[in-house]
Amino acid sequence: MQINNDTSKPCLVEARQGLSVLYQNRFLYSKYNPAANIERLVNSLEIKKDTLILCFSPILGYGLESLQKKIPSGCFMLAVEANPHLVELYNIKALPTDIGFLGPDRLKNIYNILTKKNQITDNGVRIPPPGSFKYCLRLDFSGAPALNQEEYQTIQHRAELAVSNFWKNRLTLVKMGRLYHRNIIRNLALVPSSYDVPAKQIDAPLLVLGAGPSADKTIEKLAALSQDFRKKLVVLAVDAVVPALLARKIKPDFVLALECQYAIQQAYATAHNSNLFLLADLTSRPSILHPDTSYPSTDKQRISAATSKNHSPGKNCTGGKTAFFSTEFASTRFFERLFQHNFIQQSLPPLGSVGITAMEMALLLRKDETVPVYVSGLDFSFSMERSHCKESFQTKNSFLKTNRLHSLGSYHCLQNTTTEKYQGKAGVVYSDQILSYYCRIFCDRFQYTTNAYDVGEMGLDLGIKRKSFVQVLDEITSMNKTDFDLDEVLQKNIHQTTFEEKNKRVLNFYSQEESMLKELREGLSTGNITKERILGILEETDYLYLHFPDGYKATLDISFLKRVRSEIDFFLKDIEIGKSMLNQVHR
Repeated sequence: MQINNDTSKPCLVEARQGLSVLYQNRFLYSKYNPAANIERLVNSLEIKKDTLILCFSPILGYGLESLQKKIPSGCFMLAVEANPHLVELYNIKALPTDIGFLGPDRLKNIYNILTKKNQITDNGVRIPPPGSFKYCLRLDFSGAPALNQEEYQTIQHRAELAVSNFWKNRLTLVKMGRLYHRNIIRNLALVPSSYDVPAKQIDAPLLVLGAGPSADKTIEKLAALSQDFRKKLVVLAVDAVVPALLARKIKPDFVLALECQYAIQQAYATAHNSNLFLLADLTSRPSILHPDTSYPSTDKQRISAATSKNHSPGKNCTGGKTAFFSTEFASTRFFERLFQHNFIQQSLPPLGSVGITAMEMALLLRKDETVPVYVSGLDFSFSMERSHCKESFQTKNSFLKTNRLHSLGSYHCLQNTTTEKYQGKAGVVYSDQILSYYCRIFCDRFQYTTNAYDVGEMGLDLGIKRKSFVQVLDEITSMNKTDFDLDEVLQKNIHQTTFEEKNKRVLNFYSQEESMLKELREGLSTGNITKERILGILEETDYLYLHFPDGYKATLDISFLKRVRSEIDFFLKDIEIGKSMLNQVHR
C-alpha cells in the first residue's frame, strides 16, 4: 500500500479490491473494498420520480453507474465536490453525459443555479429547468463530506430550499402572477423618467426600519435627534412605517416600495407633498409611483387617467423621485428580455418579505463592508396589543374596526392556527408559521454579514449582533463621515442614456409586445398559425400563462391555449395605457 506523507494533499492508494483515497490521515473509502458500501447503499434505495439527487463527493465514481441505471424518469444526478484539493482526483470528462458536476467555485451559488433556466454544469450538462423536481435526495459517495459537515449541510439546505421554494412561489404566482406582470407593463412607461438605484454609493451609516412594534422606540429616538445629526444617518424605511415617521416629522431618505396590491396605498395617505424617494420594485402598485395609473372601471377612463394633465410628470405620489429595481420572482424569458433592454439595472432575489428585501437593498446601497447597517422594526412577531408600530395604517385600521364584537389588539393574528409563543429579545412574543419562516430566512442570509447590527428591542432574534441605540449614536459621532447628500449621490449616478433614448426603447418594446400578442390572438382565432410559431411566441410572452396552475411551461393543449387567448386582451390594454403615458411623463 502506498503511504502519503503530505497529509494536506489527497492521493490514491491501492486497496485489496481497487483504489481508495487517503486524505488527512483518513481513508475516504474502505481500504478493503472501496466500492462495497456505496454499492450496497444504492441497491437499498427506493427513489421517487422527479428527484434531484445530490451525489456528494463521488471522487472515484463508485456507485454512480449503478445509481444511473436505477433512477426513475424525471430524476437528475448532480455530482458535488466542495473541496478544491479533491477535485484534482476527478476525471470529470469520464462522467456519463447526463450526470452534472459542480465544483467548489460555483457551489455558493447553487440556489441561483437551481432556480434559473438554461444553467450548465462544470462538465457541460444542462440542468433541467425550475419545476422539474419535487424532491431532493442527498447521498454521500465517500467519507469526504464528514470532513466538512457544515459546508455540505449548507449546500444540501440551499438545494432543498431551491426545490421547495419553487412550489411555494408557484402558489404565490397562481394568485398574484397576472397582477405582477400587468404592473410591470404599466410601470415600464415610468422607467425613462426614473433614476438608477445608487448601488454602492452610500458612504454613511444606514438604518433599515421596518413596521414592527419595535420601530416605535427607534422612531422616538430618531425624533429626538438634531437635524444636523440626522444628516449623518441614512434611513431606509419600508412603506408601511412611513405614516409613523411622518407623524414625528421624520423624512426617510429612501422608502422601499414592494407591495403590488391596493391595500398599500393607505401607507401613503399622509405622504402627499412629502417628496419621498421611492426605491420601487417594477411590480409595485402603479398608483404609488404615478397617482393617475390606478385601475378605473372602463378602458376610456384608464386612458384618460393615464394622460391626465393634473399630475406631476416624472414624480411619484409623494411628489418625489423613483428608482426601479426588480425582484426576479420567476426565471422567465420575459425577465431576460427586460434585462437585455436595460430596463432593469438592479435585481434582488424574491424573498417574500419587504423587511428582508429592505435589508438586501441596504447592503446593495452601502459603498463597502466598512459602512454599518442597523436594523429595527423587523420583528417577525407581534404582541397581544399590536402587530405593527403606532401610526401605521394596520394599527389605525385595528382601531377603526374596534367595536363591541371586535376588541382592540392582535387577536385576529392570535386566532391563526399556526401561531405559537416564542422567547423573543425582550420576553414572550407571538409568531406564526409565515413570520417565523421569514425570520429563518433573515438569519440564514445575514447572520455572517459584516457590520450588520440589530438595534430593535423587541421581536424574534435576527441572528446578527445586537447594539443599543445609544451605542449606535456614539459610533456615528466618532465616525469621520461627511453629511449624506442624496442629490449629490443621484447626480453622480445619472445614467448617460438620455430620456428620449429611454423613451424610444420602451416604446419599441411596447410595439414588439403588441405585435406578438396580436399575431397570437389572430392565429388562435383563425387557426392560421403554425404550432412552432405558437410555441415561439408563448416562450417570449410567458407572462400570459405563468399564473396558470399548470403555467410553469407552455403546451399546445386546447384548454391551455383557450386560457391564453382570454389573457391577451388584458395585456394589450395595459400596453395601450403604457404607450399613452410615455407621451406625458418626462423628468
